[in-house]
Order: sequence, then structure tokens, then C-alpha cells
Amino acid sequence: MRRRLLLNKSKQRNQNFKIDPKWLLIAIVLILSGFFLLARRVLVQSTSIQPDQGTTLGGHLSVHTVASGGSTGIGKAEPAATVHSNGPLYFTPNQQKATFISPLDPSLPKWIRDYITWHRQVRAQYPGAELFNNPQAPNVLIRTCLGLCGGLHDRLGQLAWDLYLANQTKRVLFVRWYRPKPIEDFLIPNYFNWSMPPNIPGFSRLQEVKHTITELFEGVDDAHPEEDFWTTHLQKGIERAKNGDFKAVKILRHRILGHLNEDELEKRLVALGETDMIHDTLSFGKLFFLFFHPAPAVEMELEDVYETLKIAPGKYSAVHCRVRHPKAFSKGAVVKGKHKEYPADKTGLPWEGQTREFAVETATDALHCAKDLLKEPKEPIYFFSDSNDLVRYFSRELQNSTFVSTNRTLLKSSTVDWTALQEVQNSNVVARNVDLENTHIDRQKGRAPPAYYGTFVDLFLAINARCVTFGIGYYAVFAAKISGIKCKQVYTEEAWGGNERKRLLADVCKQKKR
Repeated sequence: MRRRLLLNKSKQRNQNFKIDPKWLLIAIVLILSGFFLLARRVLVQSTSIQPDQGTTLGGHLSVHTVASGGSTGIGKAEPAATVHSNGPLYFTPNQQKATFISPLDPSLPKWIRDYITWHRQVRAQYPGAELFNNPQAPNVLIRTCLGLCGGLHDRLGQLAWDLYLANQTKRVLFVRWYRPKPIEDFLIPNYFNWSMPPNIPGFSRLQEVKHTITELFEGVDDAHPEEDFWTTHLQKGIERAKNGDFKAVKILRHRILGHLNEDELEKRLVALGETDMIHDTLSFGKLFFLFFHPAPAVEMELEDVYETLKIAPGKYSAVHCRVRHPKAFSKGAVVKGKHKEYPADKTGLPWEGQTREFAVETATDALHCAKDLLKEPKEPIYFFSDSNDLVRYFSRELQNSTFVSTNRTLLKSSTVDWTALQEVQNSNVVARNVDLENTHIDRQKGRAPPAYYGTFVDLFLAINARCVTFGIGYYAVFAAKISGIKCKQVYTEEAWGGNERKRLLADVCKQKKR
């Protein structure tokens, strides 16, 4: 009898707690949503811009405790732990693989390893805005871009200078762009976290930074340095930040343009007993990959190009044609762009008349030179340029039998076009979808971030090329410096204002112009 009563009570409880299917469905949806959000948060935290989680030395770390080293001003660093990642690999033939979290290469100069280790420790000890708010935290140095800052090489080719200045002044280094967009839209931190925390007072707007944040070289134009900058003002600025009027200034900014004066830094490194000059050694590329990894949107575009073109890193050559650069033309010449009121470097090279002929001749010569470096005749040649029309013409139209047959009479009537056709038909020229324009990040401002993705995609494609052939400008030179490849050549030089150092970076094409 008692057992029957218990069973009846149990049935009654089950009836009382009978679950409505509607609520069951809602509960399942909520659980799944929570699981998705948690998984997404873990994924984002593993790939987004976060303060470095290094291990501090002896708990409290300050500028004074790390400033006991020798020439670098940074104390002895702990050995860097090897960090592994399942992320995508970006590599070149002469450079070790660089994963999303890149280990600190022991072959880098000790002063760089010491500084980077210290930087990671400081960012871990003073996470987020605390580095800017805590009076015990070290001071800060920021490379800023507030307006016209040049192309990618002008902005990112100064890493050795940036580290040297931060190291000498004992400051924590950051990078901050306002033009054309924040750098994090295109590149994100890898092993070295240079990205500023959000919502730091004084950094919400470009003009606010310009008028409230003190310049490291205040009173001197470090964006266009003259001889007296290197002989006098550079050291004065460093001393002022270390021991002078700016020692107590929490945040200093700079935008030194030093890639045309790399020898000035090298003299300083030699004076400190260094033997690795960085700029022309494998250290430059290792440094680049410690700093940068493609942002997700750029990475997707890059992977799509590799998949679409069926090419692989180290298995193709690259040819770059910069046909809009002012130094491609006589000094003082003004080449009108597609919009007549602006120059070509701002609005694009008109695809007609003499400018079109100049571009086609340039590309033909470049392609002709590149063939000298091919392993076999059908090795893919990745062709990229600051003219989408030129890329389309060489990689699509001249390889399209319908286009060629339809325009055969016109092609044969032009020596320039007929020569270009012969060159292309004897090559394996490939290029990405040119609907994604190679927009100049300095000359063509005010566009949405996707408009600039192509510039970064082409950079990584050139970095991963087996050989690089380049001419005017430093864009492809920059890629070759990062990759550290020896297989590189220059097919033409600037019409004026060329740099002797650039001539020494690569072999000169031995082929005669077509």
C-alpha cells in the first residue's frame, strides 16, 4: 500500500513538472546560442589584438629596473619560450616559417630580443589603459600617421628605426594610423603587440593627436629630414626624451622618415658594437613577422588568390610595375590623371595615348627581364601594378584568344602592343582579380578599408615569390627586403632622385629593352 502511494506521488510529480515543448525548444536555442558565443569569444581572443601575456621578471617592473643593460638600455632578457600555433603559415624560401604567434628568433640581435621581451612583460604587467594611466608604468613612444605618410615602405620599412628610438629612450612602442584607416584594418599584431588600447584620452581624432600629443623631435621636421637632422637634431631629441625636458612627458609621438638614410642608423649600431645592420639581412623580415600578420579580411583575399591562381609560395616569380609614380617621368613633369584636375598618382593613369603606351612599354620590358630568372619557361609570373588597366591588359586581354583575334589588326598596327603580345604569349603571366584595385594608401585617401586590401595582398604575394623584378618606387623592394631573397633584379631606375643604396639591393637586368 505504501509503495503504491509513493508511485502515485511520483507520477503526480512527473505530471506537475511536465515540460512544455515550446519552452524546451527555447531552452535548447539559448544553450546553443550560449555555446556559440562562448566559442566565438575564445576564437576572437585567440586571434584578436590583446595585450601580450608575457611573464614579468620579479613582479614589479619599471623603467629603472630594466635600464641596467649595456648599450641598449634594456636589462638581460629571459629566453623566449617557443610558441606554437595551428594558424596559417606565411613563408619564403630564405626565411623560416612565421606563424600567427611567432617565436622570438634567437638569431635576431640581442638588443632587439631584449627590448621585445621587455615590451611584452610591460604590456602584461600594465594591461590595456593601465600602461597610460599608472604613474609607475614606463613612458610611451608612438609612430603615428596623421596625414600624408607615404606608401607602405615609408610607413613600415622603418621598424629598425622605431625599435632603436624606443630602446634608446626606454619607452614602450606603439603604432597608430589615422590615414587612410587604422592599421589594424589591414595588419594585426603577431608576437609583438604594437596596437594601442581603445579609448585612450587624446587619441579619438587626428586633430586632437596633432595638437595635444608632444612630438619626440618637436621643432624639427622628422617627416622630411635634412642633413642637420641626422647630424644634430636626432641625438638632441633622444637626449631630451631620456634626460631632458621630455623625460617626464608620458606620451611622445614621431614619424621619422629614415629608410632613405638607413646608413645613419647603421653607423649608430656599429658604434654600439653591433654587427647585424638589419636592413639588408634576414633580420629585417624576421622583425616584420614579429610585428605583423595579415588582418582576417586581407588574409581571406590572399588565400583566395592562391587558390584561384593555383600558385604556391616559393613556386612563382613576381613582377611589379609602378607606372604612376612621379619619378617615372621627367622631373617637373605633371602627368594628369583620369580626373584631369588631379595627377595620375592620385586618380589613376589614363588608359589612352602616350600614358597608355608608356605603361605597356614599361610592363613589356619588366616581363622581358623577369624571364631571365625563371626556373622553367612556364613558371608562373605574378604581375602586379598601380594600374589596374595594365594588369588587366597583360594578364587577361592579351591572353584571351577572342580579344586577340578581334583586335589583331589594331595590335599589329602598334609596335608597342604587338611586342607586348609576343612577350605575354611566351610567358605564364597570372594576376589576381583586378576589380580589387591596388589603391595607394597615401595618395588615395577617404575610401572604405576594402579599397586598400589589394595593396596588402600584393605585398604578401611578392614576399612569398621565388624571385622579384621591380622598377620605380620601393613597394616591391620592401617585399624583397622582408623575404630576404637573393633572386631579385631592377629593370629600370627612377628618372630623377634615385637612391644609390637601392641600386645595390638587386642585380640590374642585363636584357636590352624591347
